[in-house]
Amino acid sequence: MVFSIRKVVKYVKKSMIAKEYFENLQIAKGHKTLALDLDGRTMWNSTYAMIWKALRLKDEICMFTNHLTTSTGKKEFNRKKLPLISEEQWCLIHGVSILIEPFDTATVLHIRLCHADFTSH
Repeated sequence: MVFSIRKVVKYVKKSMIAKEYFENLQIAKGHKTLALDLDGRTMWNSTYAMIWKALRLKDEICMFTNHLTTSTGKKEFNRKKLPLISEEQWCLIHGVSILIEPFDTATVLHIRLCHADFTSH
């Protein structure tokens, strides 16, 4: 599941046409455009940030990946294939985000405390 999100995010961030299409989906829905976050594999809390942002942009991600399966999408994006994330998978991804959120919060607090100790000396 996380791999599927990572694959979509990586493509949207790498491809200018995909990035523009993704932003236009957000604009069409009347939303402020948000960029997807790609996690750094050695920093698990960046995975939380990627998941959190993907959940906020779930509709746009689904619209984009579904568009890739259409004849127009295949032409626009050179037959690029990205995983379609099912509703069940989105529910599981949401569950994962709930499970790891406290660890993200603890990490942020720890970093702040360490930074405060470092700057006070």
